[in-house]
Formats: sequence, structure tokens, C-alpha cells
Amino acid sequence: MRRERIDFTKEQLLNFVERKCKDYQSDAFNKVTVSNDIDVFIRNYFAQSSGRKSELEDDFSSILIELNLIKENLQIINDEKKVWYKIEVDEKADLPWQIVLYSILDQWPDSTTISVSDLLNGTNAPALIFALTNEGLLLKIKDMVAHYKKKIVYDETAGNRLLQIKGLTAKDVLNDYYQN
Repeated sequence: MRRERIDFTKEQLLNFVERKCKDYQSDAFNKVTVSNDIDVFIRNYFAQSSGRKSELEDDFSSILIELNLIKENLQIINDEKKVWYKIEVDEKADLPWQIVLYSILDQWPDSTTISVSDLLNGTNAPALIFALTNEGLLLKIKDMVAHYKKKIVYDETAGNRLLQIKGLTAKDVLNDYYQN
């Protein structure tokens, strides 16, 4: 959905999922089930509202809140409350570069050269997944190169921006991250 828009309501997301199911000629769309799934999805990005009694399940439902990917905005139009959600595209200073590198190595496990264009806009691109700007992605790449000087090279030759990775796996990055 992010490729189409960065702000949406629950109803718009529900319509988007229904349209995608029709595009793939899937008869499995159930409006009530998908609506409930969207509620769970949204709760993963926000802390529970104050005033509600905390339950153990609620405490673990906001596991993605620290990524700061989606913001909630309440608008009142003609005395009607409408909740909008916006995907926050920025540099993500709090996002560890190791997580971005892990996602790159997981998505392209056998590649030694990856274009920055693919990292920004390709299928499951880290910039799309983590709502990173071009500048934010380049800052993460700079940190990767500084840490893995002999295994990662960033190159800008003839207008082609490339990331070259040699002898490094997603598992290696996780091991390094959790050892430190």
C-alpha cells in the first residue's frame, strides 16, 4: 500500500486488501476476518490507549511500536471522528543499521552486488519496509561500510550506486549484533 499512498484509514486499508484479493482472483476474502486482522496489525504499531485495562496480551501486541513507522492522527470533520494513519518516511535515526543490513542479506542472500535503486524501490526493499528516505538509507549504508570495511563496499561509479557485499551472511550480522 505504501507505493500507492502513505496515509490511510482503516476502511481504505480494508478496501486495498479486498482489491488485491480480487486482482489475484482470490475467493478467500472475508471482510470481517480481514477487518479483525487489520485491527491486530494496527495495534502492533501503537501503545494501548490510556484508560483501558492492561492485559498481558495487550502488553505484547505493540511489538513494532519502537520502529516508529506509523503515526496515528485523529481528524474531526462535521462532528465525525476519523482516525488516519500515516507511514512516517524519514531517516530513522533510532533504527539500527544492523537490522537494515540483516534485511538486505536476507532478501539477497546470494548477491554480491546490489543496486541502491533496488534497496530503495525493489521488492521487499529495506527503504520501503522501514520507511527510510534515500538519505536515511545512505546513512545506514555508511555505518555498514564503517563496521565491515573488508566485507562491504559502497561505490558510486558513472552514476551507478552499488553496494558490494562479500563473505557476510544475515546470520553473521545477527551474531555480531547480539554479541555487542
